[in-house]
Amino acid sequence: MTDRHPGWYVCLDASDYPASLREGGVYRGGPAGEDMLSIVDESGEAYLYPDDRFREARLGELPGCVYVTLRAAEEYADATGLEEEEARRELTRHLLEARLTHPAVGETPALWRFRRRSAGVDLSARVVEADRLHVVTAVSVRPGYSPRRGGRATAGGRDR
Repeated sequence: MTDRHPGWYVCLDASDYPASLREGGVYRGGPAGEDMLSIVDESGEAYLYPDDRFREARLGELPGCVYVTLRAAEEYADATGLEEEEARRELTRHLLEARLTHPAVGETPALWRFRRRSAGVDLSARVVEADRLHVVTAVSVRPGYSPRRGGRATAGGRDR
């Protein structure tokens, strides 16, 4: 991965580019000016495309597999009070819907975030990419996340 193409995008409309893009295809890319993305397409080269033809990909849509390490599962279990295996399953389900918030830079892993107010869940995960394997090495859960609009609950039941 290069810093120039730090994110992942799902193609929503490939109608004008049938040889270069697949609808539903997941591509590396990054912003390239107003309303444009630089996308590494089917040719393996980066070209500019209108950004309205793409949306950011979720971790579960990336090519390959997502693997949650024992350490990450233990961190989630400690934060939620779940048994370790149940914590690993629940964490994996959440992470498949996570969005990239900070791409990997050098040796620093990417940071993916899953937040769902209705379930009271807000977590971030450090993910290392190794070819087609996305390894979740660590996770942090924000305590006191409230399902109410406004996010984190504070003393007295009010958001600050």
